[in-house]
Amino acid sequence: MLPKAILNTYRRWLILVAAGLITLGIAYAAFIVPSAPVTPGGPAVGVPLTSAPAGTLLASLLSPFSFSTTAGTTSGSVLSAVYQNPSGTLDFYYQIANNAASATSLARQSSTSFAGFLTQVAFRLDGGSLPGGAGFVNGTAGIIPVTADRDASGTTVGFNLVPPPPGTKIPPGTTSTVLVISTDATAFTAGNATIIDGGVQTVASFQPAGGLPPAISKTFGAVTIPLNGSTSLSFTITNSNAAVQVSGVGFSDSLPAGLLVATPNGLTGSCGGGSITATAGSDTVKTAVTAALGRPSLATVT
Repeated sequence: MLPKAILNTYRRWLILVAAGLITLGIAYAAFIVPSAPVTPGGPAVGVPLTSAPAGTLLASLLSPFSFSTTAGTTSGSVLSAVYQNPSGTLDFYYQIANNAASATSLARQSSTSFAGFLTQVAFRLDGGSLPGGAGFVNGTAGIIPVTADRDASGTTVGFNLVPPPPGTKIPPGTTSTVLVISTDATAFTAGNATIIDGGVQTVASFQPAGGLPPAISKTFGAVTIPLNGSTSLSFTITNSNAAVQVSGVGFSDSLPAGLLVATPNGLTGSCGGGSITATAGSDTVKTAVTAALGRPSLATVT
C-alpha cells in the first residue's frame, strides 16, 4: 500500500495528464512544494521538486562504485556537492549515474551522518544549470525519488526511487535527477553515501559538522604603563573553520581599573564591515562585526 501522500500525488498527476493540461515530462512541476521535512524515526515522506536558488558551491566530489549481485556487476558513480545558502546553512546534493554495462537498476541512495541536524528533502531537474561547475547534469527524464526517510538515530537520510509511479529505479545507462538534503548545519566534513539494490556500496561524500565558534584574544603593547602613560591594546577575532564563514560577531570589553581610552584613541581595525567603538576617556571598547569572516580568517582591532 502506498503512503497517502504518494497516492494523492499520483491521483493529481493522472488527472492533469488525462485533462491534457500537462505532458508526462513536466508533470511533477505542477503540484509539489519546495521541500519536505524528514524527521528521525518518522514516516517516509514524499519528495517534492524544488527550483530554489542553489547558493554557492563549497565543495564537490565524484566517487565511483562497483559491487557484485547475483545478476552480475553493477557500477557507476555518485556526484556529491555542498552548497551554502545566503543564510549560511548548507544543502547536500547527490546525483547517481548507473553505467550502461551494469547488471541491475538502482533503487535507493542514502547518506550519513545527519544526527543532531534538521533535514528537509527535495529533488531538482536543473542539474545542468547549477552554479559552480560541480558537473551535475539534468538527469534522465522520469527518474525521480518517490519517498525519503530517516532512521531512528537521525544519522541516515535515504531516498527511495520505487515504487512507480511517479518514480522508477535508475536503470543501466541512466542518471538520476539531483537529490537534495537541506540542513541547518553551517559547516561540513567528509562523509559517506551508500547505493543499494541487490548489493550495497559505500562511497566518499560529505556530511554536516558542528562549526566552531570564533575565538578572541586581547594583547596589551606593554607589560606595565607609567602614570599618565599610554600603550596599545589589540583584539584579534579568529574564525578557524575551514569550510564556513561566521557573521554577526561582536564583543564588549571593559578596561582594567585605572585605565581609560586615550585621547586621541588611535583606533584602527581590519574587521571588514563592522562598527568599532572606543570613545576617548571611556573604559570600554566595543565592536560589532557584521561582515562575514572568511574560511579561515582574522579580524583585528587596535
